[in-house]
Amino acid sequence: DKANIQTNKYVWLIVSSFSTYCFFRLIMILIKTKMSVIWIWLTAFFYGFEIVYGILQLTGLLDSGSHIFAITGSFANAGPFGGLLTLCICSFLPLLRTDRIKGVLRIIIYIEVILSFSLILPANSRAAILALIVSLLLMAYASDSVRQKMRDNKKLVIAIFVALVALGVFGYYIKKPSADGRLFAARRSVAIMVSNRGKGVGLANYSKSYAKEKVRYLSRIMEDDAEGLKWQNISESERMNCGNSLNVYNDYLQIGVECGFIPMLLFCIICCVVAFFSYKARNTWSYPFIALCVFANFSYPMMTSELRTLFIVLLCLCVNTSDKEKNLYHKISLSVALAGTILFIWNKRVDFFHYSQSNKMYLDMFYRTKDDANEFYNAAESMYYDLDDNFNFLLEYGKCLYHNKEYDKSISELKRCADVYADPNIVGLIGDNYCKKGEYDKAEEYYRQSFMMEPNLIRPLYNLARLYLKEGDTARFYTIYDVSRGFVPKKESDRTGGIRIALDNLYQEISNNNK
Repeated sequence: DKANIQTNKYVWLIVSSFSTYCFFRLIMILIKTKMSVIWIWLTAFFYGFEIVYGILQLTGLLDSGSHIFAITGSFANAGPFGGLLTLCICSFLPLLRTDRIKGVLRIIIYIEVILSFSLILPANSRAAILALIVSLLLMAYASDSVRQKMRDNKKLVIAIFVALVALGVFGYYIKKPSADGRLFAARRSVAIMVSNRGKGVGLANYSKSYAKEKVRYLSRIMEDDAEGLKWQNISESERMNCGNSLNVYNDYLQIGVECGFIPMLLFCIICCVVAFFSYKARNTWSYPFIALCVFANFSYPMMTSELRTLFIVLLCLCVNTSDKEKNLYHKISLSVALAGTILFIWNKRVDFFHYSQSNKMYLDMFYRTKDDANEFYNAAESMYYDLDDNFNFLLEYGKCLYHNKEYDKSISELKRCADVYADPNIVGLIGDNYCKKGEYDKAEEYYRQSFMMEPNLIRPLYNLARLYLKEGDTARFYTIYDVSRGFVPKKESDRTGGIRIALDNLYQEISNNNK
């Protein structure tokens, strides 16, 4: 698939991640023992910062940045924050069972582990709790005495298995809508890979491909035709939980969709091999690494810079540095790889700094002009070439162009946004532009697509009803009106109530004209 405005960002993530791995791997070979101590101090400081941040949010002294979760750390999202708490526990708990750390550092780590345990439930991340349970069980199984007890007592093994199954069922039902939504996304992601014969759709193209697959799948179920949108044909679970998404909440599947089946398989093999052999060698860093690999099955740690960096360093710490790896050839190969990535970054430094600065430039411009549409339009026109790869800027600029009646330009910019984040509201706004241009067939296409992307929203039905009224097609208006009357949105609110009133007003207007 063709690149979009976010593709370069993903390329940077891959290159910088490989460069980080080579750097830490080389350091591990040169100063293995010292590197482990340095890493413990660095992570203790980082985890401590996040824990304090979370406590301040929990006590109401800091805003969580989320209208759903009270505690999110610096991530503004409870999922990655819960994952980080799990990594803190899994990293430091095995160390406390040894004499590798002493003094002040040991006291700090004790406090951080206790606080992490106390915060992980308020963080409300099932994926983090599951990853923690898996890692704790492996810690216990690493003990010779525990293994012997399990061999001697089969009933204990059965009891643990039943308890885990019961816990899994409980975890599923306690947040069933969220779980169903992720399962739906996973099934559709597998369908994308199958339809592409294992080839990737391209970096940063997951959202667009997922939206296309949803439209294909749901339109077939709804029997989409000129007579209406039969949303009742969709199971209520799928209809309510097939929301739009930037990612699949599974890093492995996202790699499979964007890069292809073989890269996904290679990544999975690397994770499994490193986890197995590091655990077998009783490497204490295997526990946080395994926890992060489990967490990646149900969340998106690789999409956050902090957890992605932790993954890379844990990978380095888990790979045993044998004497053979200390030879000159190994050092040279890592040095060449590191130098190559640094050279690539240096050659592309202008693009990198442009990307890193564009968001700051956009926010400065937005807050300076948000109260004056004309001022925003003038600023956007003058800064367009500095911000034309910024999603938030293009979205606001596309809306501004629509209100200024520059419909062709608005369509162009909004389509670029939809390539990055296929949101039904963005697609609906593209339909509004076509409607204003008088291209009703195109407008209908985008309105229907908007509904099928998320068939629990009532707004697309209103857009279609208004379009048919504008065309003078009262028969199709009545069809959509009948569909909307019994329609159950995902969440009733003042906005959905207002749309229903607007639909009733349109119906009343036609009835009065026919008298």
